Amino acid sequence: MIMMQNSNPVEATSIRNPHEATSIRSRDEATPKKFPFWEPVLFAFLFAISYTQPLAFYSNQNQYFLHPLADAGFGYLQHDWLAQTIDPTPLFSWLMRWVWVLSGMGGQQVIFFLTQMVYFLALWSILHSIGFLPKSSTGRGLWAGLLTVSHAGIFRYLSDRFLGADYFWFFQSGLANQYLLGAGLQPSVSGVVILVAIALFTQGRPVAACAVAAATNYLHATYLLPTAWVVWGIMVQQALSGNRQRAMWCGGMALAIALPVVIFNAIRFGPTDAETFTRAQQIMAHIRIPHHTRPERWFDVIAALQCVGMGAAWLFVRRTILVGPIFWMLLLIGLGIVASILTNHLTLQLLFPWRISAVLVPLSTAILLSRVVILLERWPYLCGGIGGVLLASSVIGAAVIYQNRLGYREPESEDSVLEYVRQTHQAGELYLIPARFPKPTQVRGVFSNTFAPPPKSDAIVYFELARFRLTTGAAVFIDFKSMPYKDTDIIEWHRRVSLCEKWYAQKVWGKEIIEELRQEGITHVLVPRTISIESPWLELKTDTGTYAVYALRSS
Repeated sequence: MIMMQNSNPVEATSIRNPHEATSIRSRDEATPKKFPFWEPVLFAFLFAISYTQPLAFYSNQNQYFLHPLADAGFGYLQHDWLAQTIDPTPLFSWLMRWVWVLSGMGGQQVIFFLTQMVYFLALWSILHSIGFLPKSSTGRGLWAGLLTVSHAGIFRYLSDRFLGADYFWFFQSGLANQYLLGAGLQPSVSGVVILVAIALFTQGRPVAACAVAAATNYLHATYLLPTAWVVWGIMVQQALSGNRQRAMWCGGMALAIALPVVIFNAIRFGPTDAETFTRAQQIMAHIRIPHHTRPERWFDVIAALQCVGMGAAWLFVRRTILVGPIFWMLLLIGLGIVASILTNHLTLQLLFPWRISAVLVPLSTAILLSRVVILLERWPYLCGGIGGVLLASSVIGAAVIYQNRLGYREPESEDSVLEYVRQTHQAGELYLIPARFPKPTQVRGVFSNTFAPPPKSDAIVYFELARFRLTTGAAVFIDFKSMPYKDTDIIEWHRRVSLCEKWYAQKVWGKEIIEELRQEGITHVLVPRTISIESPWLELKTDTGTYAVYALRSS
């Protein structure tokens, strides 16, 4: 738990080397006035309300909640092929299984709400410990208001509507659309624990910080490289301050905690053979998630500005205890981007060396906002008035988002067919839904569609239907959005999507295609109205106007 300490933040770092960076201001100036404990908790509560979250499974949740719901016996998901592949986040799935059994959707929403509060409190604690938190209550209120606005759902919505894109997203999202909070509870939110670790470090508890950072990987192993780099930065900082023994303790503690995760994943997801592993990596990096893995795909002007912001934040903290860890984070990002472009190495790209920016971008936002607020603190009434307006508008805006369903929207054209399948599906049925590989794009950059307007009510987004499983409880042959992690399973995923493309490209489904469907165990077929398919072996079950559902005849 993050301690909201009111002691001297400079002394709390236990720096022995008099030449080590401590604070950009003098000791007296660096010490903010004491604040009541309820103050940051209240601001964190308002922040979490303003952020908003989906009221139904959304986006990546459709993948990460498949294993938990299948294990909990939801519908017939236990018979779904993807649910039977190796779970990449077993601890998260185990926890979510019990959350679902005990409390349904509400339990995971409460957990996500509390995680948002921890996110805010961690940033508050970091700034307080390094002396960057505004001294006055009105100044802290303005900082809280600005940080809330930079994350608030209503301002993300307004940006998308009036500016054409959700630009507020880039105040919290790292490079390549890597993020901590995102849209709803999923394994990536465990990265908030890294912010907690940094907060512990700034409070003079480096060993605990490294232990907490390493523990992040039990929920999501893709944080192995980012946490290793954070631990390394803390170790170097301790060594340079003359505390080499503590530096060794930091590294040893982190290694002892993270090593089981490394071994576990090496055994479960290690290469089947060199050829299979390379092919699976190509599919993952170049077909499924190039927007995460290839700098030439995601690095654009906005990404460059984010790098400038992270660099500016580092300059501001260059005389604080954070200078070392942030330097190593920036170095990892820079070297990772350059090395990826020069080598096009698949393993390097899939290690996401820029993923640490998901931690550094929101931390940089908090730091830069604090510098702005400190300049305005000389006008307390102005700070108090603006801070109050920003917080009030963010909270009221959240109510508007929920009331009018302005975010987390799925295509309405899918609703009626999903409801039909939910009510009628039975054991032993396997649905074929349209899936295809997206067309290559030359457009650089990544954007969030969380608050984008939904497609028209009759629009067909037929390569999506990502929510089919968790909405209906029915097993599907494959979809594009959700995929496995084991190399052999990735290749099988690619085979299944390729079959979908081949089948739906045919206007007449003759006996050959029908036999292929039967061999795959498919019993029902969804056909969007934009596709015309004829076959005497398909029996129409329902036509919603946007999708038709057919059953394969027995003969």
